[in-house]
Amino acid sequence: MTLLFWAGSIATNVAVSEWLLSFCLFFFLSLALAKRAAELSNTKIEVLLNRRAYQKSDLTILSQIGVCSGLISVLVLAFYVTSNHVAKLYSTPKILWGLCLILAYWIMRFWILVSKGKVEEDPVVFALKDRASYLCGVSIVFIIIFSIYCSQFKFPFYSVLGI
Repeated sequence: MTLLFWAGSIATNVAVSEWLLSFCLFFFLSLALAKRAAELSNTKIEVLLNRRAYQKSDLTILSQIGVCSGLISVLVLAFYVTSNHVAKLYSTPKILWGLCLILAYWIMRFWILVSKGKVEEDPVVFALKDRASYLCGVSIVFIIIFSIYCSQFKFPFYSVLGI
């Protein structure tokens, strides 16, 4: 998927930041490993040995790498939020820290559900059917819009947030 972002940026002659490519690399690696982990936990072993190069014993390490990869994507997002580039794009970049919290929650919840065997399909299909994923998505959009236009409004909690 990261390769598609990069190729699309070249094809359309639109610059894609290293931040986005780094985030996508780790986030989509986590989703790909979640798909494999879900297959391993939900499929009979005889079928697996014929279809993939994975075995049931690989489930633990795939899950660990997937969780770490997902949380590294949150770390990349946190580094982006603190970069000088963000201050130029958003009127109140401190509000973007909420993205890190929401994404970390979603990734940890998602991997807990994978480990319980409750994710039986592609992670994207799961996210489209999951109510909590919709709530996280709406919250992310709200935070981004609010961080762009927040300076136009005067709220009493600005002094508490240090904005």
